[in-house]
Amino acid sequence: MVGIAASYNITRGLAVAIGGSYIDAVLSSDAPSLNASKGARLPGSPKANANFSLVYNFDVSGHRTYVRGVRGPAHCWTEVFWYLRPSERCESMNGPVSPVRRH
Repeated sequence: MVGIAASYNITRGLAVAIGGSYIDAVLSSDAPSLNASKGARLPGSPKANANFSLVYNFDVSGHRTYVRGVRGPAHCWTEVFWYLRPSERCESMNGPVSPVRRH
């Protein structure tokens, strides 16, 4: 697999990200249950993948929050995350405390 990704902060609260990959997924042995032989492309695996997302960061009552919309070839979703701690303590966190995904 070979992949590349890039992101850019458009403003203090708005960022855009793009990414892509090439995947050479082949079977290492025969798979009779899949009606596929060694060397055949792994069924259902994409040869290439790409994605695009926008992320908007803001505060809600002193809690760090963000909304992200993602678009790829086979998926599209929006998610909302917020942190339980005030924003001045969230900067050192490695991830959201309370994720909520909305489709």
